[in-house]
Amino acid sequence: MKPIICAAKDFAYKKGYATEDDRLVEMFKAGVAFAQQWISVDDELPEKYIKVIIKNNNGTFIQIAQWYGDNWRGDEIVMIMQKSIKYWRYIELE
Repeated sequence: MKPIICAAKDFAYKKGYATEDDRLVEMFKAGVAFAQQWISVDDELPEKYIKVIIKNNNGTFIQIAQWYGDNWRGDEIVMIMQKSIKYWRYIELE
């Protein structure tokens, strides 16, 4: 995988933008940071029935699950770990 700065410059080049423009690199990095952020279940829950990535407080449990409005659903381990799920994030951003 390329470093973020190389991916940003490649993207800028393919779009015909000036690759030496540091603002483009900073905007690209901001987009990457946004896509990688974990959302606390205390702050917000995902839309119902959308598959998301979930994890517990210390990151030792990471899994794909769906929020059903009153609980998480996924494989058996998701059902067991319900109360320890503290963060989630989208698999794909639109």
